[in-house]
Amino acid sequence: MNNNIKAKKKFGQNFLHDNKVLENIIEVSELDKDTLVIEVGPGLGALTKYLCKYAGHVVCYEIDNDLINPLKVTLSEFNNYEIINEDILNIDLKSEIKRYNKYNKIYFISNLPYYITTPIITKILNEAPFVTRYVMMMQKEVGLRLTGEPKSKDYGAITIMLKYKGNARIMFDVDRKSFTPAPNVDSCVVRFDLYDYKKYNPLDEELLFKLIRASFIQRRKTLVNNLSTVYNKDFINKMLTDNSFNLNVRAEELSIQDFIKLADYIYNNK
Repeated sequence: MNNNIKAKKKFGQNFLHDNKVLENIIEVSELDKDTLVIEVGPGLGALTKYLCKYAGHVVCYEIDNDLINPLKVTLSEFNNYEIINEDILNIDLKSEIKRYNKYNKIYFISNLPYYITTPIITKILNEAPFVTRYVMMMQKEVGLRLTGEPKSKDYGAITIMLKYKGNARIMFDVDRKSFTPAPNVDSCVVRFDLYDYKKYNPLDEELLFKLIRASFIQRRKTLVNNLSTVYNKDFINKMLTDNSFNLNVRAEELSIQDFIKLADYIYNNK
C-alpha cells in the first residue's frame, strides 16, 4: 500500500492487500477478454490490476479524487481501463455502458464500501439489467442477508429482490486482516448471477416490489401491521384469509411465491 495514502472513513475505505483473496475473486468471476467489468471503489487498484489482466475492459468508478493518480500509477502497464471520478449512485449507467457495446458479457466486480453496499446493488439491479453477474466483497453480515432463506433472521426485502432476479451465494469468507486498515468485521465474497430467463411472472412487478418493501418496514411486526401503512386493514385481513395465511404471519415467513400470490391478489382486487 502507498504509505502516503490514508484510508478515508467517510468513503468506507479499507484497502485489500491479500493476493490469495484477489486470485480467488478472479477465479470465481470467470473472466475472459469478451467481458466488460464495472468496478466501484477501486481504491489503490489491487483488484483492478487483476481485472485488467483477465477482462476485456474495466470501467472504474472512484469517488475519492486523491486516489485517481495513485490508481493510474498502479495500472500503468495496462490500457484497457477507464477511471471515472464520480459517485456511481449519481451515474446514468445505461448511457455510460452503451459506449462499450462490443462486449457480450458485462459483470460487476467490486470490493464494495460497506456503508453503501445495498444502495449500489439496488441501483445496478434496477438500472442495469445488462449486468448479468455480480462478484462482490462485502461485510459478512450483509452477505448473509443477501443469501438468506425464509424464516431466518437474515431474510429480508433485499434477499427477495435478488431471489426474484437470480441466484446469490457466498463463495468464500475473507478475514479482516486481509485489509489495510483492518475493518471491525469479517467479510465475504458473494456471487450473484441473473437468471437467463424470466423465472417469475407477477401481474405487476412494480406492485410486487412495493408490497415486499412495505412488508419488511419493521421486522418484529406482523404482515398485517406493516401493510396497514399502505393498504386498508380489513382488506389485508381478507387477502390473507382468502390465500390461507395466518393473520399473525410475519414477512420473513413468506417465500417469493407467497409474495407474488399476494401481489396478484391485490392487482386483481384494486
